[in-house]
Amino acid sequence: GHVFHGHAAEVGAVAFAPPDGALLASGSVDKTARLWDARTRRHVHTFRGHESFVQAVAFAPTDGALLATGSDDKTIKLWNTATRRLVLTFEGHAGSVFGVAFSPPDGTWLASGSEDKTVQLWNVPARSFHHTFTGHSAWVRAVAFAPPNGALLVSCAEDKTVKLWHVESKNYLHTFEGHSMGVRSVAFSPPDGAFVASGSDDATIKLWDVKERSLVGTLASHAGGVRSVAFAPPDGRFLASGAKDGAIKLWDVRTLTVVHCFGEGASSARVWAVAFAPLGAGGSSLARGPKTTEKGDPFADSELVLASAAGDKTVALWPVPQQASTFFDVLVIANRERWSSEKLLESLACKVTDVAELKLFYTGCAAACRREDITVDDRNRLVRGVLDSAPRSFRFDKEARVAAALKLVIEKARRDGILDQPEAVRLDRLAERDDTLSDERFVDLAERVTRLESNIEKLASYTVGLADYARHVATRLNDRLASVEDRAKAAMEYAQRVDDELLRFKQQYRKHLKRKAALGVMSAVVGALSFGVGSGLVSAAGDVFTSVFDRVIDFSDTAHFFDAVGDAAAADASVASSDLALLIAEEKLGDWCDTPLETVVAEHRIEVSQLQAAAMIQTMLIFNDDLATFAEAPKRSSSSSGGGGAVGVVAVGGVTGLDDDDDDDDNKTASSARRRFATADAAFSEIKKKLGVPPSTKSVPFDDDFVVAFEVCFDVDFDDLGDESRVAFQSRLGGRGKSAAKGVVTAVMWEKFFKRWHKSDLSMEDYLKTLVSASPP
Repeated sequence: GHVFHGHAAEVGAVAFAPPDGALLASGSVDKTARLWDARTRRHVHTFRGHESFVQAVAFAPTDGALLATGSDDKTIKLWNTATRRLVLTFEGHAGSVFGVAFSPPDGTWLASGSEDKTVQLWNVPARSFHHTFTGHSAWVRAVAFAPPNGALLVSCAEDKTVKLWHVESKNYLHTFEGHSMGVRSVAFSPPDGAFVASGSDDATIKLWDVKERSLVGTLASHAGGVRSVAFAPPDGRFLASGAKDGAIKLWDVRTLTVVHCFGEGASSARVWAVAFAPLGAGGSSLARGPKTTEKGDPFADSELVLASAAGDKTVALWPVPQQASTFFDVLVIANRERWSSEKLLESLACKVTDVAELKLFYTGCAAACRREDITVDDRNRLVRGVLDSAPRSFRFDKEARVAAALKLVIEKARRDGILDQPEAVRLDRLAERDDTLSDERFVDLAERVTRLESNIEKLASYTVGLADYARHVATRLNDRLASVEDRAKAAMEYAQRVDDELLRFKQQYRKHLKRKAALGVMSAVVGALSFGVGSGLVSAAGDVFTSVFDRVIDFSDTAHFFDAVGDAAAADASVASSDLALLIAEEKLGDWCDTPLETVVAEHRIEVSQLQAAAMIQTMLIFNDDLATFAEAPKRSSSSSGGGGAVGVVAVGGVTGLDDDDDDDDNKTASSARRRFATADAAFSEIKKKLGVPPSTKSVPFDDDFVVAFEVCFDVDFDDLGDESRVAFQSRLGGRGKSAAKGVVTAVMWEKFFKRWHKSDLSMEDYLKTLVSASPP
């Protein structure tokens, strides 16, 4: 053969130009397509323009003046092989283009298969897109039109299928299934497209009958995935295949056997593509090269030429040896060319068609084994293969004499150790069966029946498995339903406990507010007395207490309570002493206790002369949550101030934010934050503003954006505080139930957090530190 060098990377596509194969094109991973003169064996031109690998090449079927290239850059380019210029570019695929093909006889249509799982049809004369065929579920690897008129289109894909389409009607026709791995190549048989061959990564080639929509046979000999298949002109009797194992094989599609291997041992590089040169008007291809009288010219006696593209960056031309049509033709050629025993017997194996030829073949295998030209295993393999194919390949046998003779050969093979007992019994029964050797049609029918029986068995097995799975699903469903019922019951019990706890909490909170109000009065008195009677603050405290409580809650007007809840019907005097009135009073007092002093002064019009006393009242109410903490507060303040009678004054000055020369920077920061955010709603609105969410939003996600907005509003930095502070902060805002599960901050939980901080009178940074070691107040 001949090898072309020039590409800088693996060559993945090859094609001959019609009508006589004078030109050869190749596509490579180096992003180029090269044009070669097959006659002179020289490089002609390099087409550059693609931005990625060139995966496919194809010549227009008229005169080879137009070359199509498909690339990983998702485009198809058409080149003029005479002017060496780009004609046009088709764009439309969403992925790499793996296959291209022109329609016979004139190249009106161009089909392309792509990584986007589609086959697209392009109108070449109109330079436009025409149609998209969809149906594959994985990458479409190759496409081919049926001769002689291109009415049918076939495609193959990584979804393990081969699909048949009608070009004119744009209809899907059929799916051929049978491969166990992705299908990489397809080809129609000449001259009428009666068969389709498909090569797959499962290392097999399958032959399909287009009319019957059925599998004809499987060709298995490669040790790696089959990457390309091509029928030989003019009648498609032979098929070439290139595979990942580096082998290029020639098959006889009538016997489904290998008749020749190209370049055995020459290279181990995987073969990406194969293509036969078309036969010109004289019945031969110009790809054979110049005529020569030199001895040893490999193309001298060959009418057919095969090209291959491989992973070693080369394109090779191979002469296809003439194939003998009969058993004795092979003997004549072998004697003339001095074939080895192994090559002779391999070639004879697919030509045995009667008992006489079988006996000669058997004798030849035995003699070659005795001479050690072949091994015992080779002898056994060759004889078993012929005996196994005898029912399909032996000639018509009207008197059944062939069957009797075949049985004798089978028995001899058993005695010679070529067949084991089960194999011999199986073949013997096959030979005995009526009409096994009398009509080829019966053989095909028997094979189809066998395949149907196998499919029925598989379907029955699948049905049993499906029933088992259905029972398994039903059992699991019942278990889950029982689990759901148990969970629902537990949820109802939990809800009842929550209701009971909520009722108990409400009762305790009402008592807490009553204590708070009483302690407020007491705190005011104690605080005022700490100044001394002469200071005039005793009367001021009394005035403040009366003024504030008269303005906050009007105890003399019961309608005040009912208007607050908007229930006009409740204005009945019988409800005036009800728990509703008491609850409203407690809620208003609680709101006042949680309000900054500046807001209290503004809302309730407290005079400046009463300001210090009002601060004392509010401070004591905030500082003393219950009787126990109230009893401890004077002790803590006393120890820090070093005085006895002025305990209340020191506590007031430190907590309320009144002017005090001893306040530190943290208190100033806390006071500043409180001045900016008088209420929880104001602070929450500012955070939502920084997050860019609508003011009416009731909840926001607790995420990094929320934390940053919080840090800006309250002048804190969690990087300095540590991860524990952030976790404690999130736990206080997470709430319980759905809010915690979703990781959101609701307005209710924010208000609770804000009020607790406000009551602590700490800076936000100090308050966050307290959350790590103890629960907030």
